[in-house]
Amino acid sequence: MKRCIVFLLFALSFSLTAWGKDPTGLKTDKQQFSYTAGYQIGENLKRQNLKLESKAFSLGAQDVIANKPSQLKPEEMQAAAQTQQR
Repeated sequence: MKRCIVFLLFALSFSLTAWGKDPTGLKTDKQQFSYTAGYQIGENLKRQNLKLESKAFSLGAQDVIANKPSQLKPEEMQAAAQTQQR
């Protein structure tokens, strides 16, 4: 029983120490600005009631930022956009 209590106290102590640190990892000005931009874009998309899959959306944004080519052809993108407008 004492071991269990000691373990729980240790775990609580460790979690409180970790909680006191920045859990987001957003430490630099660039990281904070990037998060802010993403958050604001997300708010805008949400207001428009767009139904997005966050992983695919993030992948598209990452490809653009990294200057990678689109994984979809222009006609596929246009067709996908049209299906969401219905």
